[in-house]
Amino acid sequence: MNLNVGLLKNSAKLKDCIVSAFRRADNDFYPPFSSRVDLPSYADKIISKAFLVGSWEKSSEEDGVLIPEKLYSLYVGYADKNFEYSFLSYIWVDRALRGRSVGRRMHNIAESFVREKGMRGIRAKTWLENNEATIAFYKSLGYKISAPVYNAELKRSDLDLTLDFYRE
Repeated sequence: MNLNVGLLKNSAKLKDCIVSAFRRADNDFYPPFSSRVDLPSYADKIISKAFLVGSWEKSSEEDGVLIPEKLYSLYVGYADKNFEYSFLSYIWVDRALRGRSVGRRMHNIAESFVREKGMRGIRAKTWLENNEATIAFYKSLGYKISAPVYNAELKRSDLDLTLDFYRE
């Protein structure tokens, strides 16, 4: 598979592709992503407010917008100039591509984008239970991980993740 990895231009034309990726990824999250958000509405939100990095094999172009046939991974980040840190809201890689550096490639593109904006780093959240591979991935990227805090509503322990670009 000849996979392209890059920033996606935010466009409503990406919505169906993003929703399809969300549906394929749904059970990779606990609780399932669709139990917490309406997937089409969330796609609208991220298209309007987030920056997106993805991977795809085939694409077309409509009105100057690259439209992947299928997303094999997706990174959703927020880089609001009013904050010191970017926030990684969502990252997913198709199970068949895990361990092939797709997540790392997406993260590197996102990190470059955030650095160009002059931000101090990236923050994210994840959970502790049965999430060893994800935690190891973040550690390999240099993220510092907080002590677990139990979330009674979700019945799991949450972790705060911070990647600082500039250490004082």
